Amino acid sequence: MKHFNRYSLNSSHRVIKLDTNKAYALRWRSQVIFIPIEYCKMVDFEDGCNRWIVEIPTWLEERNEDLRSLLELIEIENEGRN
Repeated sequence: MKHFNRYSLNSSHRVIKLDTNKAYALRWRSQVIFIPIEYCKMVDFEDGCNRWIVEIPTWLEERNEDLRSLLELIEIENEGRN
C-alpha cells in the first residue's frame, strides 16, 4: 500500500506556467521545486484561498530534503491562515 501526504496549495505555491508534461512546479518565495506527475496527483479544489490539493508519496519526501523543507514552509503558512 502506497502512503501519500496531502497538501493544500494556493496560487503562490504552484507555478502553472512552469509545469511541464512530466512535472508540477511548486514554489516557496523564490525557491522552485519540481515534483514528478508520474508519482504525484494534483486535484483542483476551491476552499478559501487554496485552489489545489497535491498528494505526494512519502518516499519522495524522504529522499528530497529540499522538497520536504518547502512543504513544511507551505504547511506553516497554511496553519497561520486558519
